[in-house]
Amino acid sequence: MKSTKKLIAVILSVIMIISVMPISIFVEAQSPTGDYYEKITSTSQMESGARYLIVCENYCYALDGSLGEDMDSAYNYIEVDIDGFRIAATEELDAAAFYIDASEGTIKSVSGYYIGSANSQNKLLTSTTSDFVNEIGFDDGDFEAGHQGTANHYMLHFSNEGYRFRYYKNDWQQFVQLYKRVDTPANYVDASGEAQEPIADYTTLTNNVTEWTNGWYVLKNNVTYGDKVEVKGNNVNLILCDGATLNANRGILIYEGYSLTIWAQKNGTGTLIAKGNGDNTHEGAGIGSSGDSGTHKVGGAIVKNTAGELTVNGGIINATGAVNCAGIGGSNERSASIITINSGTVTAQGGVNGAGIGGGSIGNGETININGGTVNATGNSRSWRYTI
Repeated sequence: MKSTKKLIAVILSVIMIISVMPISIFVEAQSPTGDYYEKITSTSQMESGARYLIVCENYCYALDGSLGEDMDSAYNYIEVDIDGFRIAATEELDAAAFYIDASEGTIKSVSGYYIGSANSQNKLLTSTTSDFVNEIGFDDGDFEAGHQGTANHYMLHFSNEGYRFRYYKNDWQQFVQLYKRVDTPANYVDASGEAQEPIADYTTLTNNVTEWTNGWYVLKNNVTYGDKVEVKGNNVNLILCDGATLNANRGILIYEGYSLTIWAQKNGTGTLIAKGNGDNTHEGAGIGSSGDSGTHKVGGAIVKNTAGELTVNGGIINATGAVNCAGIGGSNERSASIITINSGTVTAQGGVNGAGIGGGSIGNGETININGGTVNATGNSRSWRYTI
Protein backbone atom coordinates (compact mmCIF):
# COMPACT_ATOMS: atom_id res chain seq x y z
CA MET A 1 0.00 0.00 0.00
CA LYS A 2 2.77 2.41 0.92
CA SER A 3 4.58 1.73 -2.38
CA THR A 4 1.43 2.65 -4.33
CA LYS A 5 0.96 5.87 -2.40
CA LYS A 6 4.62 6.69 -2.82
CA LEU A 7 4.42 6.16 -6.60
CA ILE A 8 1.35 8.38 -6.87
CA ALA A 9 3.01 11.12 -4.85
CA VAL A 10 6.08 11.01 -7.06
CA ILE A 11 4.05 11.14 -10.28
CA LEU A 12 1.94 14.06 -9.04
CA SER A 13 4.98 16.08 -8.12
CA VAL A 14 7.43 15.19 -10.91
CA ILE A 15 6.87 18.37 -12.93
CA MET A 16 7.35 20.55 -9.87
CA ILE A 17 10.40 18.57 -8.86
CA ILE A 18 12.11 19.24 -12.17
CA SER A 19 11.37 22.95 -11.90
CA VAL A 20 12.75 23.38 -8.38
CA MET A 21 15.52 20.77 -8.26
CA PRO A 22 18.91 22.42 -7.76
CA ILE A 23 21.16 22.00 -10.79
CA SER A 24 24.02 21.21 -8.43
CA ILE A 25 22.58 17.79 -7.61
CA PHE A 26 24.39 16.59 -10.70
CA VAL A 27 27.67 18.17 -9.65
CA GLU A 28 30.04 16.63 -7.13
CA ALA A 29 29.60 18.49 -3.85
CA GLN A 30 32.68 19.68 -2.01
CA SER A 31 33.15 20.12 1.74
CA PRO A 32 35.87 22.36 3.19
CA THR A 33 36.64 19.60 5.72
CA GLY A 34 36.07 16.57 3.47
CA ASP A 35 33.27 15.40 5.79
CA TYR A 36 29.87 14.40 4.47
CA TYR A 37 26.41 13.09 5.32
CA GLU A 38 25.59 9.65 3.92
CA LYS A 39 22.17 8.06 3.48
CA ILE A 40 21.26 5.27 5.89
CA THR A 41 18.31 2.90 5.59
CA SER A 42 18.09 0.99 8.89
CA THR A 43 18.25 1.60 12.62
CA SER A 44 21.29 -0.72 12.80
CA GLN A 45 23.26 2.01 10.99
CA MET A 46 22.39 4.63 13.60
CA GLU A 47 24.96 5.61 16.24
CA SER A 48 24.71 7.32 19.59
CA GLY A 49 25.92 10.92 19.40
CA ALA A 50 25.90 11.04 15.59
CA ARG A 51 24.37 13.97 13.74
CA TYR A 52 21.73 13.53 11.06
CA LEU A 53 20.01 15.45 8.30
CA ILE A 54 16.31 14.78 7.71
CA VAL A 55 16.02 15.08 3.94
CA CYS A 56 13.37 15.06 1.24
CA GLU A 57 15.39 13.68 -1.69
CA ASN A 58 12.72 14.47 -4.26
CA TYR A 59 13.18 18.19 -3.62
CA CYS A 60 16.75 18.30 -2.28
CA TYR A 61 15.60 19.89 0.96
CA ALA A 62 16.59 19.20 4.58
CA LEU A 63 14.64 20.19 7.68
CA ASP A 64 16.43 23.20 9.18
CA GLY A 65 16.95 22.44 12.87
CA SER A 66 18.64 25.80 13.41
CA LEU A 67 15.21 27.48 13.28
CA GLY A 68 14.58 26.39 16.87
CA GLU A 69 11.10 27.30 18.09
CA ASP A 70 10.22 28.57 14.59
CA MET A 71 10.77 25.13 13.05
CA ASP A 72 7.08 24.72 12.15
CA SER A 73 7.09 27.75 9.86
CA ALA A 74 6.64 27.58 6.10
CA TYR A 75 9.89 27.13 4.16
CA ASN A 76 11.49 25.45 7.19
CA TYR A 77 14.12 23.81 5.04
CA ILE A 78 17.59 24.29 3.67
CA GLU A 79 18.70 23.24 0.19
CA VAL A 80 21.14 20.35 -0.13
CA ASP A 81 23.28 19.02 -2.97
CA ILE A 82 23.02 15.22 -3.23
CA ASP A 83 25.71 13.28 -5.02
CA GLY A 84 25.60 9.49 -4.92
CA PHE A 85 23.54 9.48 -1.69
CA ARG A 86 26.06 11.81 -0.06
CA ILE A 87 25.79 15.44 0.99
CA ALA A 88 28.95 17.44 1.63
CA ALA A 89 29.08 18.75 5.19
CA THR A 90 29.11 22.51 5.64
CA GLU A 91 28.85 24.77 8.67
CA GLU A 92 25.30 25.71 7.62
CA LEU A 93 24.20 22.09 7.30
CA ASP A 94 25.83 21.11 10.58
CA ALA A 95 23.77 23.82 12.28
CA ALA A 96 20.61 22.38 10.68
CA ALA A 97 21.29 18.81 11.85
CA PHE A 98 19.71 16.65 14.56
CA TYR A 99 20.68 14.11 17.20
CA ILE A 100 18.39 11.08 17.03
CA ASP A 101 18.05 8.36 19.67
CA ALA A 102 16.01 5.53 18.16
CA SER A 103 15.73 3.63 21.44
CA GLU A 104 14.42 6.66 23.35
CA GLY A 105 12.40 7.97 20.41
CA THR A 106 13.89 11.46 20.63
CA ILE A 107 14.82 13.83 17.81
CA LYS A 108 16.75 16.88 19.01
CA SER A 109 18.20 19.66 16.88
CA VAL A 110 21.82 20.65 17.35
CA SER A 111 20.38 24.00 18.46
CA GLY A 112 18.73 22.22 21.42
CA TYR A 113 15.07 21.71 20.40
CA TYR A 114 13.22 18.39 20.52
CA ILE A 115 10.55 17.87 17.87
CA GLY A 116 7.33 15.88 17.91
CA SER A 117 3.73 15.79 16.73
CA ALA A 118 0.43 16.96 18.19
CA ASN A 119 -2.66 14.79 18.58
CA SER A 120 -5.08 15.14 15.65
CA GLN A 121 -3.19 18.03 14.05
CA ASN A 122 -0.86 18.48 11.10
CA LYS A 123 1.89 20.22 13.02
CA LEU A 124 5.52 20.15 14.16
CA LEU A 125 5.97 20.93 17.84
CA THR A 126 9.24 21.98 19.50
CA SER A 127 10.45 21.93 23.08
CA THR A 128 13.75 22.41 24.88
CA THR A 129 12.89 19.45 27.14
CA SER A 130 12.31 15.83 26.11
CA ASP A 131 8.51 16.04 25.89
CA PHE A 132 8.06 13.99 22.70
CA VAL A 133 8.44 10.32 21.94
CA ASN A 134 8.67 9.34 18.27
CA GLU A 135 8.25 5.87 16.85
CA ILE A 136 11.44 5.67 14.79
CA GLY A 137 12.21 3.23 12.02
CA PHE A 138 12.68 2.74 8.29
CA ASP A 139 10.48 1.39 5.51
CA ASP A 140 11.68 0.74 1.97
CA GLY A 141 14.66 3.07 2.51
CA ASP A 142 12.59 5.93 3.90
CA PHE A 143 12.95 7.32 7.41
CA GLU A 144 9.85 7.07 9.55
CA ALA A 145 9.25 9.12 12.68
CA GLY A 146 5.93 9.90 14.31
CA HIS A 147 3.34 8.76 16.80
CA GLN A 148 -0.17 7.38 16.98
CA GLY A 149 -2.64 10.20 17.43
CA THR A 150 -6.25 9.93 18.58
CA ALA A 151 -7.40 8.86 15.14
CA ASN A 152 -4.42 8.69 12.80
CA HIS A 153 -0.72 7.94 12.73
CA TYR A 154 1.13 11.22 12.30
CA MET A 155 4.41 10.90 10.36
CA LEU A 156 7.18 13.36 9.58
CA HIS A 157 6.88 14.20 5.88
CA PHE A 158 7.51 17.09 3.50
CA SER A 159 4.57 18.87 1.86
CA ASN A 160 5.20 20.41 -1.55
CA GLU A 161 1.97 22.37 -1.07
CA GLY A 162 2.74 23.79 2.37
CA TYR A 163 6.47 24.02 1.59
CA ARG A 164 7.41 22.63 4.97
CA PHE A 165 8.45 19.57 6.92
CA ARG A 166 5.75 18.58 9.37
CA TYR A 167 4.02 15.66 11.04
CA TYR A 168 1.07 14.78 8.80
CA LYS A 169 -1.78 12.32 9.33
CA ASN A 170 -1.54 10.56 5.97
CA ASP A 171 1.01 9.34 3.43
CA TRP A 172 0.19 11.70 0.56
CA GLN A 173 3.04 14.06 1.30
CA GLN A 174 6.65 13.42 0.34
CA PHE A 175 8.50 10.73 2.28
CA VAL A 176 11.76 11.69 3.98
CA GLN A 177 15.16 10.06 4.18
CA LEU A 178 17.92 10.11 6.79
CA TYR A 179 21.57 11.06 6.22
CA LYS A 180 24.23 10.43 8.89
CA ARG A 181 27.33 12.59 9.27
CA VAL A 182 30.63 10.88 8.47
CA ASP A 183 33.84 12.46 9.75
CA THR A 184 36.95 11.97 7.63
CA PRO A 185 40.39 11.70 9.30
CA ALA A 186 41.63 15.04 10.66
CA ASN A 187 44.91 16.43 9.35
CA TYR A 188 47.32 18.37 11.53
CA VAL A 189 50.97 19.44 11.68
CA ASP A 190 53.54 19.40 14.47
CA ALA A 191 55.23 22.49 15.89
CA SER A 192 57.72 22.57 13.01
CA GLY A 193 54.95 22.46 10.40
CA GLU A 194 55.49 18.83 9.39
CA ALA A 195 52.35 16.89 8.46
CA GLN A 196 51.45 14.13 10.89
CA GLU A 197 49.45 10.94 10.49
CA PRO A 198 45.78 12.00 10.21
CA ILE A 199 43.62 11.24 13.25
CA ALA A 200 40.69 8.92 12.51
CA ASP A 201 39.22 8.57 16.00
CA TYR A 202 38.14 11.94 17.40
CA THR A 203 35.24 14.07 18.57
CA THR A 204 34.12 16.99 16.43
CA LEU A 205 33.51 20.03 18.60
CA THR A 206 29.93 21.31 18.66
CA ASN A 207 28.17 23.70 21.00
CA ASN A 208 27.36 20.98 23.54
CA VAL A 209 30.82 19.36 23.86
CA THR A 210 32.17 21.16 26.93
CA GLU A 211 33.81 18.30 28.84
CA TRP A 212 36.99 17.01 27.24
CA THR A 213 38.37 13.69 28.44
CA ASN A 214 41.31 11.71 27.03
CA GLY A 215 41.55 11.67 23.26
CA TRP A 216 41.35 13.99 20.29
CA TYR A 217 38.97 16.88 19.69
CA VAL A 218 38.73 18.70 16.36
CA LEU A 219 37.39 22.21 15.75
CA LYS A 220 36.09 22.19 12.16
CA ASN A 221 33.58 25.04 12.24
CA ASN A 222 33.04 28.11 14.39
CA VAL A 223 31.84 27.15 17.88
CA THR A 224 30.89 29.38 20.83
CA TYR A 225 30.65 28.16 24.41
CA GLY A 226 28.69 30.08 27.02
CA ASP A 227 29.70 27.57 29.70
CA LYS A 228 33.17 26.77 30.99
CA VAL A 229 35.10 24.09 29.09
CA GLU A 230 36.51 21.47 31.46
CA VAL A 231 39.60 19.40 30.63
CA LYS A 232 39.41 16.13 32.57
CA GLY A 233 42.02 13.89 30.99
CA ASN A 234 45.79 13.56 31.15
CA ASN A 235 46.11 13.33 27.36
CA VAL A 236 43.62 15.72 25.76
CA ASN A 237 44.47 16.98 22.27
CA LEU A 238 42.75 19.78 20.35
CA ILE A 239 43.20 20.39 16.60
CA LEU A 240 42.29 23.89 15.41
CA CYS A 241 41.33 23.50 11.76
CA ASP A 242 42.28 26.31 9.40
CA GLY A 243 39.68 29.08 9.31
CA ALA A 244 37.69 27.86 12.34
CA THR A 245 37.28 29.84 15.58
CA LEU A 246 36.45 28.56 19.04
CA ASN A 247 35.08 31.16 21.47
CA ALA A 248 35.26 29.92 25.07
CA ASN A 249 33.46 32.77 26.79
CA ARG A 250 33.95 31.40 30.31
CA GLY A 251 37.42 30.04 29.80
CA ILE A 252 39.01 26.61 29.56
CA LEU A 253 39.58 24.95 32.93
CA ILE A 254 42.42 22.41 33.01
CA TYR A 255 42.21 20.51 36.28
CA GLU A 256 45.37 19.75 38.24
CA GLY A 257 47.01 16.55 37.02
CA TYR A 258 45.45 16.82 33.56
CA SER A 259 46.83 18.26 30.33
CA LEU A 260 45.77 19.93 27.09
CA THR A 261 47.86 20.01 23.90
CA ILE A 262 46.78 22.34 21.07
CA TRP A 263 47.65 21.57 17.44
CA ALA A 264 47.09 23.42 14.16
CA GLN A 265 46.76 22.61 10.49
CA LYS A 266 49.05 23.62 7.64
CA ASN A 267 48.18 27.32 7.49
CA GLY A 268 47.90 27.79 11.24
CA THR A 269 44.78 29.96 10.98
CA GLY A 270 42.60 28.05 13.46
CA THR A 271 41.80 30.31 16.41
CA LEU A 272 41.00 29.84 20.10
CA ILE A 273 39.63 32.81 22.06
CA ALA A 274 39.30 32.09 25.78
CA LYS A 275 37.99 34.58 28.33
CA GLY A 276 38.10 33.73 32.03
CA ASN A 277 34.97 35.62 32.98
CA GLY A 278 33.18 34.78 36.21
CA ASP A 279 31.99 35.95 39.61
CA ASN A 280 34.19 36.64 42.63
CA THR A 281 34.18 32.98 43.71
CA HIS A 282 34.60 31.13 40.45
CA GLU A 283 36.59 33.53 38.32
CA GLY A 284 39.24 31.91 36.22
CA ALA A 285 42.16 32.22 33.86
CA GLY A 286 41.46 32.32 30.15
CA ILE A 287 43.16 28.91 29.98
CA GLY A 288 44.18 27.26 33.25
CA SER A 289 42.61 27.10 36.69
CA SER A 290 39.55 28.73 38.24
CA GLY A 291 37.68 28.93 41.51
CA ASP A 292 36.21 25.52 40.59
CA SER A 293 39.63 23.83 40.52
CA GLY A 294 39.23 22.36 43.98
CA THR A 295 41.64 21.88 46.91
CA HIS A 296 43.74 19.17 48.53
CA LYS A 297 45.42 18.68 51.88
CA VAL A 298 49.15 18.86 52.56
CA GLY A 299 49.63 17.73 56.13
CA GLY A 300 46.75 19.41 57.90
CA ALA A 301 46.66 22.42 55.60
CA ILE A 302 44.19 22.91 52.76
CA VAL A 303 45.98 23.88 49.56
CA LYS A 304 44.31 25.22 46.42
CA ASN A 305 44.88 23.08 43.33
CA THR A 306 47.02 24.47 40.53
CA ALA A 307 46.22 24.56 36.85
CA GLY A 308 46.91 21.51 34.69
CA GLU A 309 49.54 21.43 31.94
CA LEU A 310 49.20 23.26 28.63
CA THR A 311 51.22 22.79 25.44
CA VAL A 312 50.70 24.95 22.34
CA ASN A 313 52.05 23.56 19.07
CA GLY A 314 50.32 25.96 16.70
CA GLY A 315 47.29 28.07 15.93
CA ILE A 316 46.19 31.50 17.10
CA ILE A 317 45.53 31.67 20.84
CA ASN A 318 44.02 34.71 22.55
CA ALA A 319 43.50 34.26 26.31
CA THR A 320 42.23 36.86 28.80
CA GLY A 321 42.06 36.32 32.55
CA ALA A 322 39.39 37.57 34.93
CA VAL A 323 40.22 39.72 37.97
CA ASN A 324 43.08 38.15 39.99
CA CYS A 325 43.71 35.61 37.22
CA ALA A 326 46.34 35.05 34.56
CA GLY A 327 45.56 35.04 30.87
CA ILE A 328 47.13 31.57 30.77
CA GLY A 329 47.92 29.81 34.03
CA GLY A 330 46.62 30.31 37.56
CA SER A 331 43.48 31.90 38.93
CA ASN A 332 43.11 33.78 42.22
CA GLU A 333 45.67 32.47 44.74
CA ARG A 334 46.42 29.55 42.44
CA SER A 335 49.64 28.76 40.61
CA ALA A 336 50.28 27.73 37.05
CA SER A 337 51.70 24.30 36.29
CA ILE A 338 53.81 23.54 33.20
CA ILE A 339 53.12 25.80 30.23
CA THR A 340 55.01 25.11 26.99
CA ILE A 341 54.69 27.11 23.78
CA ASN A 342 56.45 25.57 20.78
CA SER A 343 54.71 27.34 17.90
CA GLY A 344 51.75 29.52 16.97
CA THR A 345 50.73 33.05 17.86
CA VAL A 346 49.84 33.43 21.53
CA THR A 347 48.41 36.58 23.08
CA ALA A 348 47.74 36.48 26.84
CA GLN A 349 46.31 39.30 28.92
CA GLY A 350 46.14 38.99 32.69
CA GLY A 351 43.28 40.43 34.68
CA VAL A 352 43.90 42.91 37.50
CA ASN A 353 46.55 41.29 39.76
CA GLY A 354 47.17 38.47 37.27
CA ALA A 355 50.10 37.55 35.04
CA GLY A 356 49.85 37.42 31.29
CA ILE A 357 51.30 33.89 31.45
CA GLY A 358 51.93 32.46 34.90
CA GLY A 359 50.24 32.69 38.30
CA GLY A 360 47.12 34.41 39.47
CA SER A 361 47.18 36.88 42.34
CA ILE A 362 49.56 35.44 44.99
CA GLY A 363 50.15 32.44 42.75
CA ASN A 364 53.42 31.12 41.35
CA GLY A 365 54.43 30.93 37.73
CA GLU A 366 56.02 27.48 38.13
CA THR A 367 57.51 26.15 34.84
CA ILE A 368 57.04 28.16 31.65
CA ASN A 369 58.86 27.17 28.45
CA ILE A 370 58.82 29.39 25.35
CA ASN A 371 60.51 27.40 22.58
CA GLY A 372 59.06 29.05 19.49
CA GLY A 373 56.17 30.96 17.99
CA THR A 374 55.14 34.54 18.64
CA VAL A 375 54.17 35.33 22.23
CA ASN A 376 52.65 38.58 23.48
CA ALA A 377 51.90 38.45 27.21
CA THR A 378 50.82 41.36 29.42
CA GLY A 379 50.48 41.13 33.20
CA ASN A 380 48.75 43.45 35.60
CA SER A 381 49.56 44.88 39.03
CA ARG A 382 50.42 42.52 41.91
CA SER A 383 50.98 39.50 39.66
CA TRP A 384 53.14 37.21 41.78
CA ARG A 385 56.64 36.12 40.84
CA TYR A 386 56.15 35.38 37.16
CA THR A 387 54.81 37.58 34.41
CA ILE A 388 55.70 37.32 30.76
